[in-house]
Amino acid sequence: MVVGKTPEAVAALQGQMQRGEMRKRYRLLVLGTLKEEDGIIDAPIGRDRVHRQKMAVRADGRAARTEFHVLERLSGYTYVDAGLPSGRTHQLRVHFGYIEHPVAGDSTYGRGRPPAGLGRQFVHSHELTLTSPSEQSERRFVAELPADLEATLGYLRELADRASSPPRDPGVPTERAS
Repeated sequence: MVVGKTPEAVAALQGQMQRGEMRKRYRLLVLGTLKEEDGIIDAPIGRDRVHRQKMAVRADGRAARTEFHVLERLSGYTYVDAGLPSGRTHQLRVHFGYIEHPVAGDSTYGRGRPPAGLGRQFVHSHELTLTSPSEQSERRFVAELPADLEATLGYLRELADRASSPPRDPGVPTERAS
């Protein structure tokens, strides 16, 4: 969240947002395994014609572009860094649902069960870069992943580690440290 202290600062920040000069990056966990390391989802977004409280990819919608990079592939999920040159309502959720990799924990645009222990959507506003209205210098703000989302990643990493470990032969005793 960014707050301008003066009406001039508010106007300057709003102008940066409208011109697409403010850069926003998000961390999210999506269902399934994305094939590509980097990608772009370029699909217009508008109000869903049937469910008016939802947004949807629509040919007559407003231009929307999501750029993403895979950070990690986990058991049935992909951890992604995404940037939004455009910032439409629910854009990440709509775009990743559109390519059939909905955001984990998103019951509106997603499907299936979230990973154990995840009680919300796995979307985190990670980084914001803007020009300070008072100093006219670039400012970058980073928010680390909250503990509940970090715990979800830890759980999925543990599952992946167990799945990749060779099975132990029950007839062979394990070595014990003396």
